[in-house]
Amino acid sequence: MFCVTNREPRATASGGKRGKKSRRAPVRRIDSSPEEPDSQDRRRHRRRSCSHEDEGREHRRARVRESSDNEDKETEERNTDIYTTEFWSSKGRCLGRVAVMYDSFRDIIEEGLTRDPDVDISEECTDGQNRRYATFKLLLQVAPALSTYLTTAGERGSLGPDLLQDLSATLNDARSSARREDAHSTKECFSKWPSIHWDAEACPRGRQHLGFNNQVTGQLLASPDDDWSDESVRDEYRTGERILGSDEFPAFLWPEGGYDPDDMSVNMFRGDVLLSVYTHIFISRKLAKGEGRSAKKGILCLHDVSFVTFPSICYAATVLHYVLSDIAYFSAGNESDPRDFPHQDFYERLLGAGEDILATEMESLLQWWNQKLFPSRSSAARPAKARSMAARLKDQARLKRRRQQEEARKRASEQHNDD
Repeated sequence: MFCVTNREPRATASGGKRGKKSRRAPVRRIDSSPEEPDSQDRRRHRRRSCSHEDEGREHRRARVRESSDNEDKETEERNTDIYTTEFWSSKGRCLGRVAVMYDSFRDIIEEGLTRDPDVDISEECTDGQNRRYATFKLLLQVAPALSTYLTTAGERGSLGPDLLQDLSATLNDARSSARREDAHSTKECFSKWPSIHWDAEACPRGRQHLGFNNQVTGQLLASPDDDWSDESVRDEYRTGERILGSDEFPAFLWPEGGYDPDDMSVNMFRGDVLLSVYTHIFISRKLAKGEGRSAKKGILCLHDVSFVTFPSICYAATVLHYVLSDIAYFSAGNESDPRDFPHQDFYERLLGAGEDILATEMESLLQWWNQKLFPSRSSAARPAKARSMAARLKDQARLKRRRQQEEARKRASEQHNDD
C-alpha cells in the first residue's frame, strides 16, 4: 500500500513562474494491484508459506502422535519380527545338539504349550509326554528367545499351526545339518586326540579299518563286560557272532579301568574319549587336540550357554559311536540291518539311562562336566535346581498373590452382602 497526491506542476527551468499553490487533496488509499502486481504475489506467497508451515507443524504433530500410539505395538512386534529364519536356523543347530537330537520339535513345543507350568499333571501323562515336556522346558532354558517368541505370538493371535509348522521345519532342518557337520568334522579329527592311544599298526587308514576291525576302536566300542584282550572275544565281534545292540553300552562311556559291573552308574559318562568329542563339538577343536583354547568361539559360547546338559553328553556319545565304527554314513539307523547301527535308539537308551540313575548322581555328573569345561563358572553356571532358593521364592510370591486375591474377593462379597 502506498499514497498518491495531486500537486500543481512546478515552473520550468527557464524561469517560468510557479503555478498557483492549491490546497492539498486528501490522501486517498487505493489498491496497489494495478501499480504493483508483485506485491499481491508476495502476499499470496506469504499466505501459502504460512499454510505450508501450519501443515508441516500439523504433520509433525500427527507423526509424533502416531509414533507414540505405535510405540507399544512396535515393542511387541520387535519381539517376533527380529527372529528371522536365519536366527531360528542358528538356534536349531544349537538346540539339536544341546537339548534334543532326534525328536520332533513340533511335538515338543505343542506338548509344552498344552501344559500349565503351575499345575503338575505328570502322573496323568505318559512317559513320552513327560519327556517331551521336560525337553520343552530345557529348550526355553537354553534359548529364552523361544519363550518370548511364543508368548508374543500368542498375544498377537498369530500362534497357530502354520507358525508352528514353519518354526519346527526350520529347527529340524538346521539340526539335521548340524548332525552331518559334527559327524564329518569329528571323523576327520579324532585320530589326533591325545585321549586315544594309537600305535603304528592301529592308526586308521580308512573307515573299513575302524570299528571292531581295529584294535583301539574295537576296544572302545566293545562292551566293558567283555575282555577285549581275549582273541576269541575279538573274533566273535569281527565275525558278527557277537553283535551289540542299542541297549548295550560301549566301554568309552567309562574311563579306562573305571567300570564296575556291580554299580555301573559309577564313573558312567566320564570317559576320556567322550570328554574329547564333547570338547571338539561344543568348546574348541584345538583344545580337543591338546593345543589350548582357540580364539574362535564354540557352540555353547556363541549361544550364551555356560553349562553342560545331559542330552548334550548323549549327543556327543552318539556321534562318537559312529566315528569309531566302520559304518560309512551317519543316520538314525536300523537295528534290523546288521550293516547299520540304530543311532537314534542308542541316543534314546542313553537318555533313559540318565533317568534311571539317582538324582544325586546326575547332579554330581553334571557338576563334574561343568568343572571340566567351565572351571571358573561351574558353581554359578549350572541350571537352577527345582527346589532352589529362587524356585522357593517364586512359589512363596505366587502363594501371597493368591491369598491377596482371595481376601479381595472375600471383602467384595461381604460388601455386596451388606448392600
